[in-house]
Amino acid sequence: MCRHSLTVVTAPMSERAASASDTASLAQKFAGEVFPVDDVEAAFRKALDLADGKLLVVTGSLYLVGSIYSFLKEK
Repeated sequence: MCRHSLTVVTAPMSERAASASDTASLAQKFAGEVFPVDDVEAAFRKALDLADGKLLVVTGSLYLVGSIYSFLKEK
């Protein structure tokens, strides 16, 4: 991650997932501004707002990407 990046972290609906705040604590060592958001849909909306029409990259587990994909299909 770039030090000038804006990073939104969340956790998928999985009992094995780390919390958004735990992931944010780790990401702050490598990323610019980090925003922990517990809810996946709210995190995606936050990321869209921060991207402001620029490139937005979603990474993570298949659970997380699947949740985002489902959200996009509904819209």
